[in-house]
Amino acid sequence: MISLKEFYKGRDSLYPKDLTVEIAANSSKLLIKVNELLRLFGEPRSCNSGWRPLTIQLEINPRAPNSKHVTGNAIDLEDRDGKLKNWCLANLFHLERLGLYMEDPNSTPTWVHLQQVAPQSGKRVFKP
Repeated sequence: MISLKEFYKGRDSLYPKDLTVEIAANSSKLLIKVNELLRLFGEPRSCNSGWRPLTIQLEINPRAPNSKHVTGNAIDLEDRDGKLKNWCLANLFHLERLGLYMEDPNSTPTWVHLQQVAPQSGKRVFKP
């Protein structure tokens, strides 16, 4: 189970002015969905990256200032063995039911990126 503490990674204390009420609500809503997905998957996973204030996002990827991580709508889950990716691809109906979208696994070699906002393409599995 991913906690808000794990999702925020201390950034809620370091960047308190950036963590708005809307971002906090998005984060809580996302974690309900992600934790249900992980329950169905049946194996624990840790959060590689959750909420990122814009300052952090621009350090990580200056070309993606509109990342869903900035608004608390995305999470990256550890998946070095690829089991979660494969399970998600074989069970897309769970992602659809939960309102989650997954970045194309070819773009995320050791993690699974999930978000609760539809990408521009509207596809359940999308290319960045």
